[in-house]
Amino acid sequence: VRLNLSVMSRTIQVQDLPRVNQITAVLARNGFGHLIGNTGLGKFLKPGEEQPGKSGKAAKKKSFAKRLRQVLIDLGPTYVKLGQVLSVRPDILPDEVLEEFQTLQDNVPPMTFEDVRQVVEDEMQRPLEEIFDAFDPVPLGSASIAQVHAARLATGEEVAVKLQRRGIEKTIRSDIHILYSLAQLLENSGITLPGLYGPAEIVREFDVAIRQELDFVYELKNAERMARLMANSNVVIPEVYPQWSSRRLMVLEKIKGEPLQQAINRVSGEDARALAHQIMDATYAMVFEHGFFHGDPHPGNLFVTPDNKIAYLDFGVVG
Repeated sequence: VRLNLSVMSRTIQVQDLPRVNQITAVLARNGFGHLIGNTGLGKFLKPGEEQPGKSGKAAKKKSFAKRLRQVLIDLGPTYVKLGQVLSVRPDILPDEVLEEFQTLQDNVPPMTFEDVRQVVEDEMQRPLEEIFDAFDPVPLGSASIAQVHAARLATGEEVAVKLQRRGIEKTIRSDIHILYSLAQLLENSGITLPGLYGPAEIVREFDVAIRQELDFVYELKNAERMARLMANSNVVIPEVYPQWSSRRLMVLEKIKGEPLQQAINRVSGEDARALAHQIMDATYAMVFEHGFFHGDPHPGNLFVTPDNKIAYLDFGVVG
């Protein structure tokens, strides 16, 4: 992916000021007053708001990593997603921060069924009932970018329907614009952050990852390619339905089974080792034989089927 590096020269714009003010207040509240002072962000605090140095004293009793995690939670879905993307990147962040970021969970209320219907019908240009015989209005899962519903196609297949949240792309792009500006402020201040990458490089990593996740056609093509490559293995890759999918909507086979962590807690030691070996074998095949691998294999994206095969879900991030 080629990125236009001229974005780094952008400055904070008028329409960004309310969000930058919120970010600055959250940093101050969580004991990062020194960053505010050194970067000049203090000028974005509204009159009467707590100033750096006068706030965050209680927060400073917590570790740097815990305070940083709380900043992401306080700032909402885009920043929680940033933490989740970085939580599997030991080349970017130190172990202490990785451990905290790995506990980040999406805490986003699901879209209403009216919004769900609107997304489906906007994308497919036909009524929901023409595509699905049944559609569960209660989501199987709800995250910062998308939510998933169980459904049955008019042709009889049991499927999972992944829908992008209305307006989330605009929100994320606005937040990324601000992140680039904040990264530039940090770098200009001379502040050194832990890890191997600078602030601007971290934002670029996130920008690439999130652009891919916002395009479900990209994810669908990845799933199709992985299914072809792993066709002769014990790995299960859900079938996708391109005719009912788009940039903001993806319909795929509903995998029967249970999350990996739940399965490991249930089975005996020998069976747990067998599951681990399956994952190791699959990873070896993806990386060393095919040169194409699942880039986000956290426990929530790995399921164990009733016949004890490993199913990989969510191909928004690949390598």
